[in-house]
Amino acid sequence: MRSRRARATCPLFVEQVKAVRTSRALHNTQRQNGGLVKDITGKTLALTLFATVALAACGGGDSGSNTANNGGNTGGNTPPASTCAETGVDAKYACQTGSTEPLYAYQWALKQATSFFAAFGLVANGTTDIDVEDAHKAGIKGQGVNVLVLDDGIDVHNEDLFANANSDMTHNFDDGSNDPTPADIPANIKDAHGTNVAGIIAAAQNGKGVMGIAPRATLGGARFIGAANPDITAAYGGAAWSKNGHLINASYGANPQAPLEYDTSTSTQAAVRAFPNLRNGRGLVMLKASGNEYESINDDINLPPRTCPTVGGTAGMIGCENPANDPEALEPGVIVVGAANAQGIKSSYSNAGSVNWITGLGGEYGNGGKYGEVGSGPKIFSTDLSGCARGYSRANPDDTYDFAIPGTATNLKDNAKCDYSSMNGTSAATPTLSGVVALMLAANPNLTWRDVREILRATARKIDTDYGSRDGRNARIDLLTGAATGDTSAALTDGATTARLDYGWQTNAAGYAYSTWYGFGLVDASAAVKMAKATVTYKPAALSVPDFAAAFANVNQFNYGAVQKLGQFNVSGTDKVDALQLRVSGSVCVGSVGFFVKSPSGTVSALSLPYNGYYNNGVDTVNKYGLGSYAFYGENAAGTWEVYAVSGVPTNACSTYQPQAGTHTVTLATPLAVEYRVIAAK
Repeated sequence: MRSRRARATCPLFVEQVKAVRTSRALHNTQRQNGGLVKDITGKTLALTLFATVALAACGGGDSGSNTANNGGNTGGNTPPASTCAETGVDAKYACQTGSTEPLYAYQWALKQATSFFAAFGLVANGTTDIDVEDAHKAGIKGQGVNVLVLDDGIDVHNEDLFANANSDMTHNFDDGSNDPTPADIPANIKDAHGTNVAGIIAAAQNGKGVMGIAPRATLGGARFIGAANPDITAAYGGAAWSKNGHLINASYGANPQAPLEYDTSTSTQAAVRAFPNLRNGRGLVMLKASGNEYESINDDINLPPRTCPTVGGTAGMIGCENPANDPEALEPGVIVVGAANAQGIKSSYSNAGSVNWITGLGGEYGNGGKYGEVGSGPKIFSTDLSGCARGYSRANPDDTYDFAIPGTATNLKDNAKCDYSSMNGTSAATPTLSGVVALMLAANPNLTWRDVREILRATARKIDTDYGSRDGRNARIDLLTGAATGDTSAALTDGATTARLDYGWQTNAAGYAYSTWYGFGLVDASAAVKMAKATVTYKPAALSVPDFAAAFANVNQFNYGAVQKLGQFNVSGTDKVDALQLRVSGSVCVGSVGFFVKSPSGTVSALSLPYNGYYNNGVDTVNKYGLGSYAFYGENAAGTWEVYAVSGVPTNACSTYQPQAGTHTVTLATPLAVEYRVIAAK
């Protein structure tokens, strides 16, 4: 696994995660009533570092009524105005937006029109935000919701996090304590990732610093990624400290150097499959970052990045990484989140793929000027490790904007204690979703995880509507050369040597608009909370996941440099589609191959693309490699489904590419086996 903060502003801390997904989480979520938040005393923690997985961030949770839910309570008990429904806080914060907080002007993702960055038209459009202020004005701020942030740690002593932290919901996988703050040792000087994530979700409304999207949510979580002894079953609801979580923010993921097996006896997703049992049978909600490898993949700080070939003569025509390469992202119980920037378009780093469900705001690489207004676009402001000795705002920082540099005039005015900083990446976008989900659950705690997911889809905003035809993205690509052609036809034809690789926004037969860049669109907090409040009929938390079945006979002859119809399968019945998944095995050069599926209704989805992150590293065989798509969501499952390979020509790095004379056709040493399953939206 690796951090989902974008590369250029987040040096990767590579460490070994020993945990594997094994046994199920066993405990149902319970509410805590009347409990007081326990003080978490500071101490220096010993830490042993290992090697091979990068930083991460996670948020989740639901809790009962305790003082942690009064984030923003400064001790006053003045009742709020009679027109305000929010109680239990100082009247000056009741039903107020983040304008009560001194750094709110830099939180463009919450309100861009009045933000500092709205004046910088080259990097911000003045309008794109998550539309959250209506919920805050209604007094909905995450009350009663437990959020678990699984990450490189959380500085629960930060002045903007302490009030909301609950020590009964925190853990440190380094030393077994309940203080998730990274140990104050040189190796952890940059371990502020989780603290940033936590603040985006749940920084208190207290007249200090920033405000979280759900400033009265109860904050839990763990030092998990990069810790000495992580345990995924414990973290995913199977321990006393995690069992009461209502949602998990997972700003982390895997970028395997070769495709992993999916849903086999040795690659189980049992912990995730147990989520529906939690939160009193309503289901734990998990938000997961799609990843930051659209342009290149960094496997290790000591290795050169894996780059992808330029296709169509334009850099960025296709993404280097597929979020489905992290098997956890294929699970229906995991909501995969992409990132957009302050101009309302996909962040340059954000992974595209057909398992993306929704988009949050993660910003860009703006790292100059006073607050990051100079550069490609602003990042997301949040909490940092306390003090100027470590974190992202510190002496000799990686960040080079004045706010983050101790001693500059801007720093002394706004951030003298260096308790705040900013972050980009899908790591930052994911907690914008987690904050919104916390508001939804505060508005209606009876929602199941499936209700949450559906409401996010139904209220998402379609943005960047013409991206599919911008910069030549709609050109058919010559599969023999990788060059763009003048043809823009979307036809998928067996035997063709050209194909479209990006379909932009598509409206499927159910009437739903979907995009591999944005999923179903950009989150709209106001609309989502209103729909959550209005919901009175609930979807069951259980969602049946059938076994994979053989789609058609194995394929022995494989045609590179062309479109090849691999076969078709038939589905009967009256089910609607939730997700379509494939699992493929065989001696194919998977870096050169894209797998496309056409539904009975005619919708085409690219589950993977050719010229991907495996193109240059010679992966020559796959086994039980999982892929999936939500592009067919809501369509009738019944009918004939067609599966195609859309393939470029491999490099010599792929040893199984041994074409027959004068062709690009290969007799596969291990025939290609394709399995499928349709997960029904029952």
